[in-house]
Amino acid sequence: MAHDFTADDSRRTDEHAADEKPRVHGLQTYFRIFQNPDLARVYYRARDGPVTVPTLREEIELSKSSAYSYIDELVDAGLLVEVADSQGATQYAATEWTVTIEIDDESLTVGPLAALVVANKTEYPSIGRVVEEHGLETLQKCITEARVYERGETTTRQFADDTGLSYGLAFEALAAIAELLGFESEGESMASDDAPDDPAVDSEVDLSELETGGDPSDHEDDGTAPIGLMERKRQSDEE
Repeated sequence: MAHDFTADDSRRTDEHAADEKPRVHGLQTYFRIFQNPDLARVYYRARDGPVTVPTLREEIELSKSSAYSYIDELVDAGLLVEVADSQGATQYAATEWTVTIEIDDESLTVGPLAALVVANKTEYPSIGRVVEEHGLETLQKCITEARVYERGETTTRQFADDTGLSYGLAFEALAAIAELLGFESEGESMASDDAPDDPAVDSEVDLSELETGGDPSDHEDDGTAPIGLMERKRQSDEE
């Protein structure tokens, strides 16, 4: 059994990142980023563009000591680099990386998106179920297909077919991934015709919260058509 862990630091998420290739001092952080939700969020936020400690504290709600601790750990691991100062605060940009595990003739490569999702499996039990019952390869497929869903090119039923998950688990996993990766928006909620509409489809889905009653088209004008899980979550967050 051979394990090959490769950190690919040759790519940058920010064009102004330091020219010098960062050094990788150890592998511990690469494992921790799959286990610590806050550490994963700090790194993932930095992928969106240079970030400062004050920004992290505000957006992720971290204490000052925790924010600096995570930044230092990610810098030491080569996952963040200092790029500039902004109003007296140091800015950090993320480097891109992957971890490849090789077992005999089989290999699996995972990266930042998988790390963020796996790290939050306690908060999102459906993610934990996918990993425990179907493995990381299926989770990778879920993330890929979730991006397809984000572009409006598939439905939740097709998502379930493509990932091999039961419809109930696929429905919940897609909602969790969408929230974690941040592509949920007012105009991109899960369509009502994608939501489970038959208890026989999958007993894992609790249909008690879904509004029912006749054809959804009967309600188009009165605003009471069934809504999807992600849309309900968005409305709850806004309240």
